[in-house]
Amino acid sequence: MLLPRLPVASSCPGDVGRPYRSVSVRRHFRDASPEVGARLAAGETVDPSEYDFRTTPVFETASEKYAWLNRLVAVGVGDRRASGPLYRVFRIL
Repeated sequence: MLLPRLPVASSCPGDVGRPYRSVSVRRHFRDASPEVGARLAAGETVDPSEYDFRTTPVFETASEKYAWLNRLVAVGVGDRRASGPLYRVFRIL
């Protein structure tokens, strides 16, 4: 499943004036009971311990400064909030 690109906040020092990068979430997996799934679909805040939400993000940038992101292999843990998903992403390689 190909999902749209999501703006992500940059945590790189000195990146003044360019606070966002693009990330394409190519694959994600969410597993929840039907009851929890219904609560998530209704926009309720659900404790992340009640479901599994995993992702394998693919970073894409044309910036030479951030070119290393194009080669990054990462996994993430998601948390669905009323304001939208929140991802904690971890570098593997």
